[in-house]
Amino acid sequence: QLGLYLGSFDPLHLGHEWAAGRLLERCGRVLLVVPGRHFDKSIRPGENASLAQRLAMIGRFARRAGGLVLGGVAGEVLFVRLAARAAALFPRAGITFGMGDDTYERLLRSPEYFQRAGLAWTRTDAESLARLRERAMVFGRRRDGAGRVTVPEDLREVSSTRVRAVVAALRGDPRHAASRLQELRTLVAPDILEFVLRSGLYVRAEPVPVMLGGERR
Repeated sequence: QLGLYLGSFDPLHLGHEWAAGRLLERCGRVLLVVPGRHFDKSIRPGENASLAQRLAMIGRFARRAGGLVLGGVAGEVLFVRLAARAAALFPRAGITFGMGDDTYERLLRSPEYFQRAGLAWTRTDAESLARLRERAMVFGRRRDGAGRVTVPEDLREVSSTRVRAVVAALRGDPRHAASRLQELRTLVAPDILEFVLRSGLYVRAEPVPVMLGGERR
């Protein structure tokens, strides 16, 4: 069994590591895959880590995981097509996709993303999507439900957006460095935090979303 987790990992945080651990309970190996391109996100130097930097962070986690976690780059970001390519690369492995609530919603919108890419949505694609939905491990950060793996309370507010914002605040106003470093230690592993700070990442960042009525704003 192979767990496949597609994400930006910008940066890799403790929520990602927890999710990889849950995938490892079902699969012998987990592959953390960074998309080579995005539909919904713009990568800005200074505000985002480069592809090489994200892979370096995954590499640090992989070493701690004793080789059970691997990193890679996906040239394909449409889940149905990515699943087909993964099956061709690993023909003997049953593949389970791991994803959070937001990514699962994008998975359900696969026909829309095919249209945006100028691709026809076929009956075969619809059947592949149905199989993906059955095998997906969905991590319920915002809500629980059938088929979802409940994320612990202390990890539900952990996000890459929040990490980037706290790092940017730390660099912009060192007077509160101690409290912000303490907060960052609850969001990312020590080796990842060391890499982020040493690499000068996240000079600027978007504001941290606020949870209102169970929805991220």
